[in-house]
Amino acid sequence: MSLNIVILQGNLCADPELRKTSNDTPVANFRIATNEYRGGEEHAEFHRVVCWDKTATNVKEYCQKGKNVTVVGRLQHRSYDDNEGVTRYVTEVNANRVNFGASSNGGNGSTSAKTEEEALVDFPDI
Repeated sequence: MSLNIVILQGNLCADPELRKTSNDTPVANFRIATNEYRGGEEHAEFHRVVCWDKTATNVKEYCQKGKNVTVVGRLQHRSYDDNEGVTRYVTEVNANRVNFGASSNGGNGSTSAKTEEEALVDFPDI
């Protein structure tokens, strides 16, 4: 058995960037900062996040720099060649769910490409 699940809660470092793929699929990219305490000092970690389709458009519409979000997805590694032909490596969270706090209409501020029932994860006993 293998398991690739990431859950992060942190603050957006900048406004999400929304673009569309060549087949018109929305994709949003953003970074979040998480904090941890080691030896009595606070340390920040920065995480790249990508999301697709309706999740991407909702993140762009409702989230902005400084907003606290919870991201659920999977860790992925990829590479690409930059404009100078140098191969770059990226590790990012491919999010299928982003929660962004209470909304003004009383909703829970959750956005997902799946229904809530489909997004639930049943963890095995370890």
